[in-house]
Amino acid sequence: MEITNYKRKLKTLFEKFTQKNYHLRPYYPKAIVKYFENCSEKSIEKQLLDTAFFSDLVLSAVLNNEQITCTAIKTFLVEIVTVLVKNELQYCKLMYLYGFKAMVSKISSIGDGSTSHPDYQLAFIKLPLAMILHSPGLITIVEQKSWLYLLTPNTHHKPVMVARSIYNFISQLVWKLNELEEEQALTELLQFVLTPLMSKYQLTTIIEVENEKTRAEKLLSFLQAFLAIFDATKDMMKPNMVMHLLKRTFLIQGHLHYLSQTSRDDDVQIILTESLFRFFVALYKDSAMTLGKSDNDFLNEIMSSYNNIVSYLIHMGMVKVLITFIVKCVIYWSKLESTVEVPHTFELNGLKFDMRNQLVLLVVVPILTYASYCKNEKNFSDTFYLKFTAISTEHIVKSHYKYKALIESGDIKKICLQSLREAFLLTGYLNVSQAGIIYQALYYALECHVSTDGFGCLVPNGNFISSYEDIRILSLVLDLMFKVLQVHQINWYDSIEIICFQNTLMNTMVQNIFPTKLLLQALNLVDLSIKKFLSPDLTLLVESRNGSTLDEIVKIIKSFLHHEEWEVRDSALQIVSTCTEISYVKYVPLQKLISQNNLIVEAARIGLNDAEFYVQASALKCLAAATRIDSIWREVLLVHPHLYYQLAYILRHNPEGIVRVEAANVLSELYVNQRLSQAYIRPLYGVMTMSAIDDLHWEVQLAALNFWKHVIQTLLSDRGMIDGKFPSVTFSKEKRKIITLNHTEIIKQLTYLMDNLSSSGCLTVLYECLNEDCNITVMEQAYLITKDLMHILDNYKFELPNPTVAISQDVLSNIPEKPLHFHDDIVLQDSIMDERDIVIDNITSTNYAELIEEMCRKYVDIKSEDGIENHSMQAERKIMQPHDFIVNFRQTDYLSILKNKANWNLSNLDTLLDEILNLEDESDNHDICGVDLNAVKKY
Repeated sequence: MEITNYKRKLKTLFEKFTQKNYHLRPYYPKAIVKYFENCSEKSIEKQLLDTAFFSDLVLSAVLNNEQITCTAIKTFLVEIVTVLVKNELQYCKLMYLYGFKAMVSKISSIGDGSTSHPDYQLAFIKLPLAMILHSPGLITIVEQKSWLYLLTPNTHHKPVMVARSIYNFISQLVWKLNELEEEQALTELLQFVLTPLMSKYQLTTIIEVENEKTRAEKLLSFLQAFLAIFDATKDMMKPNMVMHLLKRTFLIQGHLHYLSQTSRDDDVQIILTESLFRFFVALYKDSAMTLGKSDNDFLNEIMSSYNNIVSYLIHMGMVKVLITFIVKCVIYWSKLESTVEVPHTFELNGLKFDMRNQLVLLVVVPILTYASYCKNEKNFSDTFYLKFTAISTEHIVKSHYKYKALIESGDIKKICLQSLREAFLLTGYLNVSQAGIIYQALYYALECHVSTDGFGCLVPNGNFISSYEDIRILSLVLDLMFKVLQVHQINWYDSIEIICFQNTLMNTMVQNIFPTKLLLQALNLVDLSIKKFLSPDLTLLVESRNGSTLDEIVKIIKSFLHHEEWEVRDSALQIVSTCTEISYVKYVPLQKLISQNNLIVEAARIGLNDAEFYVQASALKCLAAATRIDSIWREVLLVHPHLYYQLAYILRHNPEGIVRVEAANVLSELYVNQRLSQAYIRPLYGVMTMSAIDDLHWEVQLAALNFWKHVIQTLLSDRGMIDGKFPSVTFSKEKRKIITLNHTEIIKQLTYLMDNLSSSGCLTVLYECLNEDCNITVMEQAYLITKDLMHILDNYKFELPNPTVAISQDVLSNIPEKPLHFHDDIVLQDSIMDERDIVIDNITSTNYAELIEEMCRKYVDIKSEDGIENHSMQAERKIMQPHDFIVNFRQTDYLSILKNKANWNLSNLDTLLDEILNLEDESDNHDICGVDLNAVKKY
């Protein structure tokens, strides 16, 4: 579309903005802004941004801002101006216009709260952030001292995104001024941020709760801004002017120390202690670079400051602050390591220690203290910490005992809950060693709930869960365990507790102490443990003994397959699927346990009969995995002799797409892994043809196409092809002898292949799925399958078969008389309207009792073999001949069709503008900011 047409539409849209009571849903302006923000250099959006027309259009609307009543439109205008401002040339053009100056002056309204809508505030914050990117904008910010209006004592009360953007603005401005060596402006900015933190402003005659809250309100916003300055780790760890000013001009270390000694507010202390740690890291790095200190001295100084802060918080009894501080330090150090090069180890008293381990060891103290409390063993956590004596410094060990004593003097469960919630933040920031430490503490918090008698035997229903807090703690423990084990690659040789993990989980479940939610979490952990951990010994190669962990797992899972809660059944089936996969891939003895406990037989029963479709789908996944194991599959067929037909019926008639997908996957695995009779393969082809072409869910169509892909591969293999190529000789099943595969013989084999694909319905499926009416994902899959097939034909110079030439007798003998016939119980025949009306009349004229009786009778018939095999009604579909298929594919540019289809309804600025301009029903287009809430309530 030409740029003039875009201009016309944009002009029409901007004219609508100033119309009385015109409103726009926030989605539309946000979408327009997104196109302009993410435009490429040659895009139409970029061309529009560079025109004077667009900037004039935007500023004209800004000048008429008072006439606009919709907050979404006001926000949109500010965001569009922000996009323009990012370009230095555009900014220089705008800065001399009155409308732009008026908009920039409105930045001051952010601080006083006159612009109340969060989106509007956030848009105004982004404007000065964009101005920082170039010198003219930076000069404007410095001249106007924009920080005076943005950062106020009330900033921390603003919406989270607005407050964070303000702190980010201060941080970026500080480091931009540092980069340009603007010392005077930088000093003025830091003076503004640090003044409320100076000790002379913190003098107080008496410490009271109300006084503390008042002081905290004045400090929190400026502390957050000061903390944000240290987010720029790359700039901070290089020689910079900022640290020079902080430690020499403002003497901030003494002021922060004084503030920490006088403040009793937890919120202030949380930010203050984290700020101190970050400041000390930057300070010691600056000293190391200036004075040439070693990496060992650098880390020792950091650890000394860390221990001092921890000791002070323990002395003051600030448990909440201490928990948060320890976690924040671990996260910050991890971010530091990911952005800049810092040393990992240091020496102390001749011993070598890992810095990361020192920071994480205190995280687990509340968890271990809780485990010790539940076990009622005073030396429990002491025994645990003996393991870490070799990896922790003396100061950390001393802090552990002080911290433990502090926790025991308070509410242990409450403190443990706080610690677990904070520990979730560590996921993704830990190395293997740190994750192992966290996992071991969590293991003991779980293991303490295993009840045993004096002889070490389990006590059923020996419930240690005495309160709701215990349930919450266990829930967090199980969740955090799952995250740690899933994200971090912990192995059994990293932690001995990994070996005991499965056994402990089984013991807790056997005791029946878990409510349903905890049971689901435990089952998910069992599934994860089977996938990732198995006992590291030779029992992997021999049959499991009675009473072994895996033996107990299988027995418990079997009982859960009958659980009344469908979520439990579903989780149990997930474990059955995992066990089946592993038993085929690497742990063959597990097949015996699965067979002895009839797990797959039960899965088949659930897959056929369960009322919950999620459970049905999980059960069918188990069947798909079991098709590769002949011994187990034979047992399934003994109990369910009509399973194949029942699966086909599910594929055609189950109302849930997720179930039909899994049914198609099972049938595909059956075709690949089991030897099916010709009597079943023929109706199976028919079912898969209908599913691939007519199913309303594209996921089912994809699953059916995957089946046909296997059919092609199998038939090619039967023709002698190996790894996509025909060998020089092969064994012919028809001639029952070894034959030479010369060009003539290969063409003969390919002709036989294409005739079989035609008679089975495969070519019909591929042709129909390449139709433009199909889902694009289905079309792409069908195209890839067809392309691979045609590549083989072209590779061997397969000539187009003449449709007038008769097919050889040996090929005809293998084609069924009505190849696409299949039973009506599997595929419903199309009915004429009169027959449909008769059926509806019969239903409406029958009472409920008779309907239920009829449904039960038909259900029994469906499940019987006769009800499937002996029905006479059949459906037919036209066969796609090989010649027609090949000609059609070669003459049709399917790549262009796919490309055009991908562009259907493609979201772009043009279509978005058309959609906005064509909106007719303004009542459905109201922004909530323009709705009279009182009128709504009255209504």
